[in-house]
Amino acid sequence: MGWIPYVQQLAGVFNGSSHHLFEPVSLVKHMEKFELPSLPLKVSLEEITQLVQDELDANNWGEIPVPIPEIELIPYYVFQFDSFSEAEEEGTKIRSVDESTQGINSLNAVKNELDEVIAEMASPEVMLSVFEVPSKIKAFVKNPRFSLDEAKGAAQIKIAAQEKVARGNVHITGMHLVYVPFWVCKITLDEDNQIKLRINGMSGEFEGEESGIPYQGSTATELAKETLSDLQSPQGWVEHASGLAHDIILLFQPSKEHPNRWMAILVLVVIALVLFGIGFITWPAPA
Repeated sequence: MGWIPYVQQLAGVFNGSSHHLFEPVSLVKHMEKFELPSLPLKVSLEEITQLVQDELDANNWGEIPVPIPEIELIPYYVFQFDSFSEAEEEGTKIRSVDESTQGINSLNAVKNELDEVIAEMASPEVMLSVFEVPSKIKAFVKNPRFSLDEAKGAAQIKIAAQEKVARGNVHITGMHLVYVPFWVCKITLDEDNQIKLRINGMSGEFEGEESGIPYQGSTATELAKETLSDLQSPQGWVEHASGLAHDIILLFQPSKEHPNRWMAILVLVVIALVLFGIGFITWPAPA
């Protein structure tokens, strides 16, 4: 199947005439461009690779190689809205407009979630009619899970809940479909832990507040080596004793900054027992 029928099928979604429930994901092979209304790809492959590598390093996964990412074009319905609240005039049953709000927003056409940031990005002056795929990069198009009319109804309900007004007091206008490029990087941290990072190809921001890469604490062997190295000097003993006292106080307050408190304490105790056993450390003689 060629790409022209595929684009013609999508055209029905652009003008709202189609109510067909598409498959969630469609892969179009051997194409260097998509004739779709889309945001531009401003973050390069090299920048994405470095960004992911920095996140891996920051979370102690520096030995994990960064695989070649793919691109997903995610559909969003961008729209304007007007909402208003009503209040009864004192002493009467006459209701009049109390407050009104106007704004822009977007609805993720796959997840059915509002995203105001995407709406702000999708200004007319930056929109493209053709998305060009970088050389040697696989690109996927995710299709909308619902039609334009269904999106209007969903957006009306969500904006009403957001503005705390009745659904009938929300008007959705100018809704249109926009595709947003996301770099997608699938990383295997270990046998049981594979994560998928999504990064906005225009802004370079991770989807969500953080990358989602978990912090990897040091192993017992690594902690032991680090501790033995530090304990070769008197100052090292003072620092570890101080840190141990602090860790005991905060023992039941785990945090990302100190993910190995229990293990660190255990390593110190074992090392101390060994050093006492070989006579490296002795109790002070009684006066």
